[in-house]
Amino acid sequence: MNRGPLLFLGAFFALSLSWFGLILTPQLQIGSQNPGEASDLGYRYPAPRSGDAHAGREVYRAAGCVYCHSQQVGQNGVIFDVALTKAGIFTDDVANAILRINSDLGRAVVNNGVGNTNGFIFMRDVDFRTADHAMKRVNEVGGNVETALIPKPTGRDINLGWGARRSVARDYLYDYPVQLGGQRIGPDLTNIGNRRPDAEWHYKHLYSPKSVLPKSAMPAYEYLFKEVSQGSGPSADAVSVEVDGTEQLVEPTEKGRQLVAYLLSLRSGPRLFETPMPKQSKPASATAGGAELADAQ
Repeated sequence: MNRGPLLFLGAFFALSLSWFGLILTPQLQIGSQNPGEASDLGYRYPAPRSGDAHAGREVYRAAGCVYCHSQQVGQNGVIFDVALTKAGIFTDDVANAILRINSDLGRAVVNNGVGNTNGFIFMRDVDFRTADHAMKRVNEVGGNVETALIPKPTGRDINLGWGARRSVARDYLYDYPVQLGGQRIGPDLTNIGNRRPDAEWHYKHLYSPKSVLPKSAMPAYEYLFKEVSQGSGPSADAVSVEVDGTEQLVEPTEKGRQLVAYLLSLRSGPRLFETPMPKQSKPASATAGGAELADAQ
């Protein structure tokens, strides 16, 4: 019996199933994503990189930064805060209910929080079951009382301050190729523009890493700088760096400026639909917020 057709059909079915599961389905789910409104901050995220930041991405890749740094923040789970957002009319009963749930707060703190409620958090860092139970206990008082559940991402990367939330597909809409990285000889850089917004620090770090981080294993990128010769006026980007006990005045080349502009553009903080997290402070105006982001990138 010739089993060739059956083997062919079996292999074809297996490959087709893999293609549908690994290529077509993800494409249908996230392939048509567009920048979205950052739910707290009033501007569209992500914004495309332009100018020096756009060119700096290629300098980053050419310098091999991706071999030692990642750009992907992990998240292990979510914990919750519980807040009273509206005290209603039975304030004494609400205060008593909160004290029964969390007696550690004390009567004075609870009375003050209930009387002046504007998001009074009466439980912190609990699991969903505990938070949900607390909300139900307070809501049972009635009288238009309202509570809110505030999710907070958790995980090693977040605890280290590398990001406020996990990385999602939307973060990389304007990155091609996406430079996720596979090693962390150095720290993750997903949110380095927020963690280290000072361009001067980055110039010093690139020229002589140990001048700012004595235990750094990063190589020096001196070729991205030039020394300021005596008699010539330094540029606005010139920095004084101590190398082997000697102060050197250097200024970045065009590629050095571009690389730092790219690093400063790495900001992945906004709260998105895909990443529940506490609300952030809104800028004075949506226009101002967008302008600040554009300037940073």
